Amino acid sequence: MTKRIAIIGYSFRLPSTTVATFWDDLLNQRDLVTEVNPDRFATQSFTHSNKNHPGTSHNFSAGSIGDISSFDAGFFGISPREASSIDPQHRLLLETSWEAIENSGIKASSL
Repeated sequence: MTKRIAIIGYSFRLPSTTVATFWDDLLNQRDLVTEVNPDRFATQSFTHSNKNHPGTSHNFSAGSIGDISSFDAGFFGISPREASSIDPQHRLLLETSWEAIENSGIKASSL
């Protein structure tokens, strides 16, 4: 390898873990996939023992990253009206980008 890179900051959203606990979860081979939160919908209405039965599911495993509604629009200079129409993936991109910059130790004002 002639060229090398250095990862100086990172951030992510993964199910059932955080930046602080990820490496321990990885080393302990923890399964981060869980069942769908029962608050989302009534899973029993869609359950069937035959996985080929139309309109039903055999299991409800999910890799949910949890509640993503706590976006701080004001921090990013976004009006509440505009924030309500921003795609949740865009919100996550903004949050994780900022966290990666913080994690790097680089002053954001220097970028």
